[in-house]
Parts: sequence; C-alpha cells; structure tokens
Amino acid sequence: MTVSATPGTQSGPAPGPAQLLFAGEAGGASVVLLYDGLRLVRYAEPSGAGGGEVVLDFARVDGAVLIGASAVVIARGDGNTRFLTAPWVSGAATSDLTDPDAEAVALGVGEDGVTDAVRTTAGAEECAEFQALEITAQGADRPYLLADLGELTPALLTHGEPGDRAGIAGATEARDRWARIACHLPAVGGGGVRAVNAWNFAEQSLPDGAGTAEWMCTRTETWRGAGSRTMTQFLPPPTTPDEPGVVTATAEDNPSCGLRFPAVLSGVRWRSPADSWYLRAAGSEHVAGITASGGVTGGAGGSTAALPAEGGAEAGLTAGPAGGGGLAMLG
Repeated sequence: MTVSATPGTQSGPAPGPAQLLFAGEAGGASVVLLYDGLRLVRYAEPSGAGGGEVVLDFARVDGAVLIGASAVVIARGDGNTRFLTAPWVSGAATSDLTDPDAEAVALGVGEDGVTDAVRTTAGAEECAEFQALEITAQGADRPYLLADLGELTPALLTHGEPGDRAGIAGATEARDRWARIACHLPAVGGGGVRAVNAWNFAEQSLPDGAGTAEWMCTRTETWRGAGSRTMTQFLPPPTTPDEPGVVTATAEDNPSCGLRFPAVLSGVRWRSPADSWYLRAAGSEHVAGITASGGVTGGAGGSTAALPAEGGAEAGLTAGPAGGGGLAMLG
C-alpha cells in the first residue's frame, strides 16, 4: 500500500466520527472517501483481476468553504481524472486554460456525483492543454474554476490584487492571462494548495516597436497557511495566445504577492527585435524606485526600469517601497 499525505496533515486516527462521502466504483477502482472535520481520507484499490496499486491518501481541508470544497479527486489513472462533486454543485464543465477563446465543454456527472473522466495534465511532461473544472454551484453568483495540480483537492483559481480585491476566476475573466501562465501551474502544486492567485502587477513599454509587456505574480495559498509558493512571469506580446510567459523568479514561504505583503519586485534579461539586450525590471504599485547592481548598474525612479545590458550579465535588484524601507527582488 502506498500512503501519502499533504504537508501538515496528520495521518493518525480520526479525532471523532468520520462522515462517509463516497463508497463505490470509479475509474476502475473501488474507492472509499471519508471526511473527519479536518481531513479527507481516500482509500482506493483496483477492481477486478487487473492488478495495480492500493493507495491511502490524506489531505488537510480544515476551514473549507463552499466554493473551495466543490470537488475532490476520486480516481486518477492513465492521464484521466474523475472528481466527486459536492451536493451543492448544479453544473460542471471543462475549460482549456491555454485557449482563451475556447467554449467550456459540459462534463457528465452521475447520480452519485462522480464526473466523467477529465484529461488532465497533472504529472505530464508536455503541456498541450490545461483542462480546468468550471463549476456552477448554488450560493455562487457565477461559475468558477478549479485546477487539478496533482493533489486530492483541486485548487481554486483567483485573479487580481491579493486580498479582498482578488476575484474568482470565471469562464470570461482574465482568460488571456491564464492562457499564458497555465502551463506553469503544475510547478506550484504538491504542497497542499488551496488556491492560486494570478496578479498582473505591472505593465511596461518595450523598445524597438516590441509593444507592451505584462508582469504577473502567481501565488499559492495552502490549507495549513504556511508553505506558499510565489512565481513571477514576464509576458511580452505573444506570437500565439497560449505562448507561455518567462518565469523570472520563484520562492517559497515568501510574503510577496500575499495579503499581508503584496509588494513584489522582479527582473529579467530581454533581447529586443533590434538584437539589443536590456535588463527589464518591474515592481508592483507599492514600489517607488528600482536600483540595479552587479553586472548591470543604474536605476529608475518609478515602478519599472529598463537598462542596457550584456546578454549574459547578472544583476541584483532592490527597490524602495512607497511606504519606506527596502524591497529585494523575488528569488
């Protein structure tokens, strides 16, 4: 038997009577799913004589609310995933995040709440698509998106400035931006991820007629509060709608882009259409000046900077937040 538990999840006996959420066949396996008020526990063994692995999964879900508790992975195999939907879910569909113009495709849900198989990219080496669950639920004023990041519970997708101003990602919201960062989502999974927020924290004009670039910050929140993962991306004008952005920095347990400390600073070397190299740097609106040191020196007084640079030059960045103090680059 293979036993797994998301970080911070106890794998011992239940603290009290557990609630049976599901017991039956799904995706070629016999599955039992329990909830004890703090954790989800899934036991699965292969059906029939085909052989296979017996698994016992634990996932921390204390503090779950209606939207984030709408679906649970019930069976996974051969690149296909089936979900158990909550009783308050009134409709389910799949939506390819890499195609901002694609229509959502209705997903069949049985009387037991188990969905038809969804082709997901969790664990895949290539990312030709990224199918997210689009959920319609009682008590929610619009559909919302859940992303399978390879864990027992899919992550709720939000977008916008951290905190109360971050909105629930729906079928028609922020899809152009999700298309360019969707293939980076698996890199932030694996730590008991509860939600992922994507924030367009800056825009920057590019020289030599290259247009305008966006800077994105993707941050996870976990069920246990700690263990967040933060990633910044540089998104120059794409040649195709789903062209991935460039990951410029990653960090764990860093407060940047979070509710308590939304300020963020990042940079990247970029080559213009005229074959000139620049250090492009950007901070959120909380930044009031950027300074580069090391292989590139100079600075700018606003929240973005563009400095001539050699192709292989390495540089460090610091910034002065508008409220005072100092801010180092993410990473």
